[in-house]
Amino acid sequence: MRVSVVDEVVSDNLASAVRGLLFSRLGQALAVLWFPALLVRTCLSLSAGGSFHLAAYARGTALDLLVVIVVAVPISRLPSLLYPLFLMVCQVLLTCLYYGNYEHVVANGDAIIPRDLYFMLSPEFREGSGTAISNPLLFCSMLFVPIGIYFFARHRVEPRSPGLATLLSLVILPAVVAFLIPDNLNRRVWEQSNVAALVAHDALFSFFPPTRVPGEKPRDFLIEQYSKPNIVGRTIARAEPEDRYNVLLVLLEGISGTDVYRDYSTFLSKKPRIMPKYREVAKRGLSYPHTISLQRKTNRGMWSILCGQLPNLRSVFPKMDYAKRLQEELNFKCLPHHLNDAGYHSVYLQAADLNIMRKNQRLPELGFQEVYGAEWFKEPYFNTGWGPSDNHFFEKALRMVSKLQSEKKPWFLTLLTAGTHHPYKVPSEFVDMRFDHRERAVRVADYAIGAFVEGLASRGILEDTLVIITSDESFGAGRTMPKIYENWVPLVVLEPSGRVKEILTTFSLNEIHLSVLDYLALDSVDRPPAGRSIFREYAEARSLVFANAYARRIYQFTEDKQLVRCVSDFSSCEVKSYDDTTFLWDDPEGGTPLSSGATSELRGLVDWNDWGRYRLRILNEQAAVRKRKKSAPEKRDSYGSREEE
Repeated sequence: MRVSVVDEVVSDNLASAVRGLLFSRLGQALAVLWFPALLVRTCLSLSAGGSFHLAAYARGTALDLLVVIVVAVPISRLPSLLYPLFLMVCQVLLTCLYYGNYEHVVANGDAIIPRDLYFMLSPEFREGSGTAISNPLLFCSMLFVPIGIYFFARHRVEPRSPGLATLLSLVILPAVVAFLIPDNLNRRVWEQSNVAALVAHDALFSFFPPTRVPGEKPRDFLIEQYSKPNIVGRTIARAEPEDRYNVLLVLLEGISGTDVYRDYSTFLSKKPRIMPKYREVAKRGLSYPHTISLQRKTNRGMWSILCGQLPNLRSVFPKMDYAKRLQEELNFKCLPHHLNDAGYHSVYLQAADLNIMRKNQRLPELGFQEVYGAEWFKEPYFNTGWGPSDNHFFEKALRMVSKLQSEKKPWFLTLLTAGTHHPYKVPSEFVDMRFDHRERAVRVADYAIGAFVEGLASRGILEDTLVIITSDESFGAGRTMPKIYENWVPLVVLEPSGRVKEILTTFSLNEIHLSVLDYLALDSVDRPPAGRSIFREYAEARSLVFANAYARRIYQFTEDKQLVRCVSDFSSCEVKSYDDTTFLWDDPEGGTPLSSGATSELRGLVDWNDWGRYRLRILNEQAAVRKRKKSAPEKRDSYGSREEE
């Protein structure tokens, strides 16, 4: 009898606590604020195209709830007049943040990088992708259903607040779930985290940077690989020293190796290959199907290509933001500078506005003598939101090439498209319902590059021009598992001799800089870049390090055919063997976990490379000290020696 009474009392207290929570301001605030996060997470999980992962979903949902509790508790304590106002404002802000993260996952495969929010809030981004709503039904549901919940529950809410025990229980349960389920190396960030928590974490550690365990100093051969050139391999193609061929570098926004080299019917889905014309172009020259982009995001990829340097491998601010300072501190030159010294006229043209990523400031620092963006194009043309579509872009670019060709000096032209950037708008003649939005945009790029190459050939420009066609970064093909093929990019070279060959050696995009100098026989340039030349064959294997900022992953291919994969903070790592011919796309789950000590050298290599914000802050402080000492008046002490104030 006593047990029954106790059970009844506990049951009544529990039911009372639940009612007190559900019919309180806090319960109302939780329902209003949690609904958008729960809805967008469920939609992404159902549409991810991969197996549903319960543990990752549970961890992410628990973090969603924790964030909502942190916001809802203080709001629920506000006076009656302020409570609905603050609740609705927070609901709209969180809805916009969560839906923006949804679009980012759809476009890039993973969660927003909080440090890039400054870029996403720019007017150029808002015009290009910020106002593009690919799922209006989801956005309206996230925005208006919580408002309906508020008005429905408004007259049912009791003025009392839940007790302390209820609040503690409410916090402890999701906290325990999030703590007990560790980060899964084989699942994406958006699945097992909350974007608002990521933003708060980034803001906190901007002021209080975490103490990081330093890695071991990299071995000399690794430092040499990333700091010195290697052009001792057997030559595949090279110009004569007296030939001053033009150089045309074409960067196709976000095109992946999966768009070009793999048959969709056997790889990602049962769809036809979407870049057949690019493959036809590849058959006319040197094709490199095993090419790696060292990092995702345009300014990281361009930095690698144009300056021959590794980008930051952690998701810190890009090196391109400090282009001038880094060239001075590290004593190197970028490709436009080297070609300028050799008598070239260097020009840059992109479809998007130059204010994006501050390219109007950064590109002249890399050495370009002329820089043009969206303002160079005159309408009418189809606008993708970022600028002219790829077919219009290449039509106009061909005119610029013809103009440069009429000059008496050799030229270097870099082109960057924007049509294959989210939101993937295409002209009406390219709308084909067999393809999704991105695939339609890729088809436009494929048609445009085919027509562009034909235009170059018909004008005789290929006879004295080295043409390099690649991508600034690789598109993330899936939404459930971070894959190394998100760093896989196409690379095709058309050189004046017309050599045709498929080269299966693995190269990285930062080696284009050295390769151009090697091909043009500019052996005596000042401060040559590091790496290998794509115009040479190498017998020995080497280590390659690259990263995926969106997935927060760092990778290393070792000389003994091992693939090391780590979370960017090295809290979790694993290793497995790979095959020479399939490693770029064959990336199954699993691997042998690695201890912190086993990855110490890789961690040291990343530390050695990443001249991020904190390292530059130290440099700025040192420069300020030197300047202060230089301007300080001199004094003589009692012994006659000089002393500085």
